[in-house]
Amino acid sequence: WNAGVIPNTIVRQWNAVGELVADGVASQLDEAQQELAQIKEIRASEAAKAETYAAQVAKVQDAYTRVMNDFSAYKKRTDREKEMAMIDGKGAAVRKLLPMIDAFFIAFDTIQPQTPGEEEIDQAYRSLYHQMIQIFESEGLERVGNEGEEFDPTYHQATDLIETEEYPDGVIVKVLRAGFTIGEQLVRPAFVQVSSNPADAAAKAEARKAEEEAKAAAERESRAAEASAETENQKEPE
Repeated sequence: WNAGVIPNTIVRQWNAVGELVADGVASQLDEAQQELAQIKEIRASEAAKAETYAAQVAKVQDAYTRVMNDFSAYKKRTDREKEMAMIDGKGAAVRKLLPMIDAFFIAFDTIQPQTPGEEEIDQAYRSLYHQMIQIFESEGLERVGNEGEEFDPTYHQATDLIETEEYPDGVIVKVLRAGFTIGEQLVRPAFVQVSSNPADAAAKAEARKAEEEAKAAAERESRAAEASAETENQKEPE
């Protein structure tokens, strides 16, 4: 053939080869795209399953936490109820024995032994009384109300006000009937005589007033300092 001229036969052959190559590449590309699409679908499906499983696990964990919290609250409540029931039972038993305790208390306060024999009997009764009190104390019984203590209406019941300068104002001067508690439960308040000392009461009132005024002044200074600091922070820099 002439130089520079390719015969038609060769051109057609090359074109046929090119078409075959193009068809093969296109086919492979289609297959690869299909495989990639399948992989994406599988990954999306697995991701959805993972999210579903994670949600189910979170739900189970949340339910477990609620159940454990409810059980803990229930256990605390039942333990507290058992404790209170036990205290109530002890309190009821002690209340039945309080008249006997009062009898000992009154006897020790009024009877004065005059002879060695009477003193021996008195000591025997006092020993019996202390043993009985120790038994009660081992069960949680505590006495409330003692001479010299500050009057507390939660545990003490005042029967009289005794004007005196010997004691500060509002102090137990004499215990007429002992009070008792078991745990946090008041079995019986103490019946007491309470001091009334006008001079001490006035001094305490003045002290409370001065303390309240000092506290109020400190609060005003604190608020003024906070306001001044806030004003400084709000100023724009020049």
